[in-house]
Amino acid sequence: MLPTHHPLSRRQFISTSTAVLGSYSHSLPGLSASPLPQRPNIRYGLTTGSWGMVTPPGKTLPLLRILDETAETGFDGIRLTGFPSLLKDNNLSIRQLDEELAKRSLSFSTISFGGFYRDKTKQKEILDNLRQVMEVHHYFGATSATFFPSSDVMHGESEREVYKDTFHFYRTMGKLALEEYGVRMGIHNLPGSLVSTQVQVDRFLQNTDPQYVFCAWDTAHLLLDGCKVLDVFKNSIDRTVYLDFEDATQSPSDKDFIAPNGRQFQGSSERGKFLNSSMDLGQGDVPYPEIMAILKKANYRGWIVPDLHSVRISATESWRIAMTYIRNHLDPVYQ
Repeated sequence: MLPTHHPLSRRQFISTSTAVLGSYSHSLPGLSASPLPQRPNIRYGLTTGSWGMVTPPGKTLPLLRILDETAETGFDGIRLTGFPSLLKDNNLSIRQLDEELAKRSLSFSTISFGGFYRDKTKQKEILDNLRQVMEVHHYFGATSATFFPSSDVMHGESEREVYKDTFHFYRTMGKLALEEYGVRMGIHNLPGSLVSTQVQVDRFLQNTDPQYVFCAWDTAHLLLDGCKVLDVFKNSIDRTVYLDFEDATQSPSDKDFIAPNGRQFQGSSERGKFLNSSMDLGQGDVPYPEIMAILKKANYRGWIVPDLHSVRISATESWRIAMTYIRNHLDPVYQ
């Protein structure tokens, strides 16, 4: 049974105590200098992994710079990838991260989590790692989390057993997170995984426990993997706890993709095709206003992250484009 009360986390206490200081507004070229909208239901965040294409190869993602650019472009918070190594590489503790977020009026949203769940020899280690991640969520008062599905069925494996064992362990993780920490864990669909195509998404929804296993859809992957995006949202809205609004085009360029950090990917390669498909928010084929209408009807309350794998000019430019689209096209539908 879910505990009826969770002790107030330190982050919640800090946020409550400082609320009287007022809101923090940002202004960049192309964005209005007026105060940010006070959205009662939606919080927009970014993910540290999106800076991978602007950070020099072999270098650590610059977390403090990431926080600066997140705040400067009007977003509310950040999702951590590569935990705990990202903090260690930036010489930051959880307490210091808390302080850096507070300086910029930002919030922690979640930590990307994953593992090879069907390997029973790894499950204890996975649960130990999950507890560590959940402790961070509790510290910051976060109540939703994302986790990645493991890889698709491999040669020599029984498809039936793979899905049965994996879905059972999803429930084990979700039960731990919800009953011990008050956190709902949502699956983040990925290509080449057990939750990718429409058939796999339907299988996930039909065979996992809705009491403990939730959804954190990535819209680009839904679109590119042939899913009926709006139907997926309609059929799972009661289980949706976190969202990645990653835009994509179904008619990508065939030119080589060259990232701002100099990395180059052949346009004919699978990676190059995907990077050319990934688009700045509002510039692809995902029907976001229609999705927002579904969220509004269901009174969705939570995080939306404009994830982006293919920054083309700079991170700041991509986030400026995203926030302009949010204010002009998504806020009028639902905030």
